[in-house]
Amino acid sequence: MRWNEERIKRELFKEVFKGDNGKDILTFLSKDYHVYKTSQTPDPYISAFQEGQRSVVLKIMEYVQTDLETIRRRHDFQEQERLKRRQ
Repeated sequence: MRWNEERIKRELFKEVFKGDNGKDILTFLSKDYHVYKTSQTPDPYISAFQEGQRSVVLKIMEYVQTDLETIRRRHDFQEQERLKRRQ
């Protein structure tokens, strides 16, 4: 029963994030919610909150079977395109 629920959850996440829009959202989430670095602030509550945000995005990435390097390359590409548009 539990295994079936987990399979369904993974399939739903894959369906939502499989297209370009889903990949873009995951890229934005990874950038905005501290995926590329751990959060260290003087306030332990802020650090814990930011680590919680990070762990949610990492869990989504696990569900959709993608990795940080793939998302980082997509982010870098988006940044390059944004800079080209500004010129």
